[in-house]
Amino acid sequence: MAHSAEDCEIAFNVIAGPDSAEQTTLAHRVSTPVDGRTRFKFGFCKGSFENTQPEVVGNAEEAIRVLESIGTVHEFELPDYPWESAASTLIACEGAAAFQEFIEAGDSHRLTAPEDHVGLYHALAVPAVDYIRALRIRRVGGRAMDAAMVGFDAIVAPTFPHVAPPIDASFSNYFARDERRNVSGVGNLLGLPSITVPTGFGERDLPTGIEFLGRANDEELILAVARAFQIRTDWHKAHPSY
Repeated sequence: MAHSAEDCEIAFNVIAGPDSAEQTTLAHRVSTPVDGRTRFKFGFCKGSFENTQPEVVGNAEEAIRVLESIGTVHEFELPDYPWESAASTLIACEGAAAFQEFIEAGDSHRLTAPEDHVGLYHALAVPAVDYIRALRIRRVGGRAMDAAMVGFDAIVAPTFPHVAPPIDASFSNYFARDERRNVSGVGNLLGLPSITVPTGFGERDLPTGIEFLGRANDEELILAVARAFQIRTDWHKAHPSY
């Protein structure tokens, strides 16, 4: 989390590259050359306006008009895979494995958020077959998504169908599952680079955003897209009226 795309780039440049203590990092830094590009090809995720708050839609439509000033925008159809379900299964299982002792000791009851008291207990009982199926979806879906994104610099969709949650909202209720097409689950499952940027305010003067998703190793390209958007907007500098 950072104030702007430029701030994200600073953080990225610190953490990018090989790490001998982390087996999942690449042996050398890989990136798509950007070389001062100012024109991009965007794919707007089909169906991402379904079940979406009107203020979010309106702000996203205005954002698309900004994107049309720095490139072309085309409709993009996500490959049909259970992205959210697979991502949720892997995240829950790997989280439960990492915090198993903490959970079984009952220490989660000391956490502030009520929903976190029991949040990972269910993951301790997920059948191994479900975890393996999710890994298969990651592998097969990853190939399908990479092929579908050929020719696009970024896939675009509203970050979330509602404005940001108010501080007094229940986290579990506010982030209940929705049926719209989005790119967050795809990025989480496949480990693809993405960045979300502010697009304005909506209900209760709470912010909205759009997300840019790129292909593997396209972090620098996605940052360039976000920078180009924020050069032409000032929502990342704005504050609510209250």
